[in-house]
Amino acid sequence: MKVLFINTVCGRGSTGRIIRDIDCLLRENGDESLTLFGRYEAPEDMNAIRVETDFGNKIHVLWTRFFDRQGFMSKKATQKMISAIEEYKPDVIHIHNIHGYYLNLPTLFKYLAKKDIPIVWTFHDCWPYTGHCVYSDFIGCEKWKTQCYKCPKKNTYPQSLFFDSSRKNYKDKKKLFTSLKNLTIVTVSDWLKGEVEKSFMGKYPIKRIYNGIDRTTFTPRDSDIREKLGVGSKFLMLGVSDRWSERTGDNYFYQLAKELKPDEAIVMIGFKKDELSNVPKNIIALERTDSVEELVQLYSAADVVLNPSYEQTFGLVTAEAMCCGTPVVVLDATASPELVDNSCGIVVPKGDYNAFKQAIAKIKENPLRLEDCVKRTDLFDKTINYKEYVELYHQLVKGE
Repeated sequence: MKVLFINTVCGRGSTGRIIRDIDCLLRENGDESLTLFGRYEAPEDMNAIRVETDFGNKIHVLWTRFFDRQGFMSKKATQKMISAIEEYKPDVIHIHNIHGYYLNLPTLFKYLAKKDIPIVWTFHDCWPYTGHCVYSDFIGCEKWKTQCYKCPKKNTYPQSLFFDSSRKNYKDKKKLFTSLKNLTIVTVSDWLKGEVEKSFMGKYPIKRIYNGIDRTTFTPRDSDIREKLGVGSKFLMLGVSDRWSERTGDNYFYQLAKELKPDEAIVMIGFKKDELSNVPKNIIALERTDSVEELVQLYSAADVVLNPSYEQTFGLVTAEAMCCGTPVVVLDATASPELVDNSCGIVVPKGDYNAFKQAIAKIKENPLRLEDCVKRTDLFDKTINYKEYVELYHQLVKGE
């Protein structure tokens, strides 16, 4: 069986690593894959083709900044992708993220609509069924259920500085995406599955497969990270994010910093270099890291991992922390509650800082067992979860 992946990146980032893990499973089973991607580089041991150039990415970004038309440039790159598909002749096409400034949606989807190839499309966020944004729950916008217009998140990724094309984007995406005849949608949480069912993509079969964690890597581990950070035996509260904002809960940490006790420490990881000076001085602020080893050490060293994000289609930080034996505190928002139970953490009402603070105090006074946190992550074992994808491919190829 030949599987073709389409994604923004290959082998890096959360979606790129998922593809790499599935590729390994396929090869173990005697199958093969090809990844077509748009940005950065791919690992040398993967069969992959980059379809867009750095220059093409930049032009696409500029186009989006002006006209709010993410996904409607890069025609040459998309023709290159189609040529690769024609040459490879896959049995299954597995789409992941198609935003990221590297594709022309009309060119790709008009081609796919004509082909009788089973397609699996994993939704990692809400972008496929909105007119602009990747998340809308934080601001309570539900225009995507009927028709997007006057987007309140125009200035967020994929940012537009001038025009608002959310109405046209919505109509074009609906027409293109619903033209596929042999499509199965996969969502990474039950919450996202429920949202997709309310959208124009709800006409298709939808299956939930949680993201997988490598539990041989994300596992409790001793290190000297506490000494390096200078926190000693203090009660260590850790926050991890790709980008800190009110949406990802930075205000919770800043409020905690105002009330920090002498036996407590806060570490936040995920800042840009020029943002570090703006963080309260009693917070240990670190830049974003791609080092899995560093993350594992931090997760393992922490007494609690705080993930007060208002919008999570899965909750990778939450799952990784629990794999390392560390309890979590999350908000009762989007997908977060379905990852956590009483054995491994506490779910608090969103917007309730006092409940958030009380949850931390409860874990500080009565620590949860490392073994229970790890046990909960049976739900996120990548070996088990990604086999579901391989089984799904075979079912679709057989027409089941």
